[in-house]
Amino acid sequence: KSHDYEMGRFEMPPYDRSSLRSVYHTRSLDVYRLSLLANAHNHDDDKTAQPLDMFMSHDWPRGIEQHGNTEALLRTKPFFRKEVEQNDLGSPANEQLLRCLQPKRWFAAHLHVKFEACVKHFPKPGVVPKHGHGDANNHTTQFTSLESECTDTNVESLTTQMTRFLSLDKCLPKRQFLQIFTVPRPKPTPTTADESNAAAADTE
Repeated sequence: KSHDYEMGRFEMPPYDRSSLRSVYHTRSLDVYRLSLLANAHNHDDDKTAQPLDMFMSHDWPRGIEQHGNTEALLRTKPFFRKEVEQNDLGSPANEQLLRCLQPKRWFAAHLHVKFEACVKHFPKPGVVPKHGHGDANNHTTQFTSLESECTDTNVESLTTQMTRFLSLDKCLPKRQFLQIFTVPRPKPTPTTADESNAAAADTE
């Protein structure tokens, strides 16, 4: 909720009726902390750095429907139309994290409908967003339709500049609530201990 976004984490048990609800609200501090993952996974000078494989959120990133199959979405959920037209469907905080972290896959729920999209990212400047809302006009992501741009469902075909988004429906009969895909095992990367052991072996 916007009125809690800049409040910080003030709730603590035992919760009263108000804090029991507000403790679930996203805070700018949460977004800032998560945005720091970009530094750990996306250094251009680090050959072992890997992009995030997956990110999971409750709400959708704002604007992700804009160049997905929007018409199909609105046929299923016609009451989304006003929010779509005003670019107000989804979370601005999650939009900021999507631009910053650029994970290979993003899973969300909340809107109770199956929806897929493929996000193509522009090259990142390597700057972590400021603590707060960020600049809404500083666009670093473009959205493209799943059908035209992301027909290959193989995870290995996704580049570091591409995010596949998936939201599923409620777990009810005749609803699209389940999808199975294969995630390849990541290639092992040498650790400091491995390098030290190798160096020791070379000196023997």
